[in-house]
Amino acid sequence: MRISVNTITQNRAKSLRRLLASLRNTYYVDDEVVPISFNMDSRVDAATLNAVNSSDAEPVLILCYSN
Repeated sequence: MRISVNTITQNRAKSLRRLLASLRNTYYVDDEVVPISFNMDSRVDAATLNAVNSSDAEPVLILCYSN
C-alpha cells in the first residue's frame, strides 16, 4: 500500500512540528519512505515556514504559490 500525506496549516507551527515528528517516528510496512509535500501560498507565516525548513522529513517538496 502506498500513502501520501497532505495537510493544510496556517499559524499552527507547533501542531505542524508535532505532526512531522509523528510521521517520522511511525513504523511503515517494508520501511517505505512516505513522501511529504508542503503546499504553501505567499502569505505563509514565518513560524510555519521555519517548521518546514527545519524538518528532516525526506523527501520534501515545497511548492509556493503567489496570490
